[in-house]
Amino acid sequence: MVDTFDRAVGYPTVLTGRKIVHLLYLNLRFYDITPEQWTILRFLGERDGITQKELSEASGKDQPTVTRILNIMDRKGWIRRHSNSGDRRSFLIRLTMEGRILLDELQPVVEETFSAVLDGISSEDLEMLKRVLRQMDANMENEFDKQKIK
Repeated sequence: MVDTFDRAVGYPTVLTGRKIVHLLYLNLRFYDITPEQWTILRFLGERDGITQKELSEASGKDQPTVTRILNIMDRKGWIRRHSNSGDRRSFLIRLTMEGRILLDELQPVVEETFSAVLDGISSEDLEMLKRVLRQMDANMENEFDKQKIK
């Protein structure tokens, strides 16, 4: 059977991504947070006080998905929306003290998860993987630009 790019790269990439998300879910479930919510929490930890649109762009999630996640996180007391004096149509999203405490508590859990995922992979192979993923991402951005899908 001829190995196609889909079989050699496509399927293993998708499967690995799903397994990483599932492992994160298993390791985060005791903290009542999903991997999607963790992603938003982490981005806010890096850039607190950004707009929902900026958060959507930074996280690679569409705005309706970010809205849904933020609504849940707001109900849980992890974030608050504040008026944006620079643009009355948008809000600035900020972590609450509870959100910061959770972020600090979860960072080692997530690092341990990825440490287990990357066990046995040399630093050279990891650097190569990162280069390949960056190139694949750049290639996809070029394809989106060609097709005007953004």
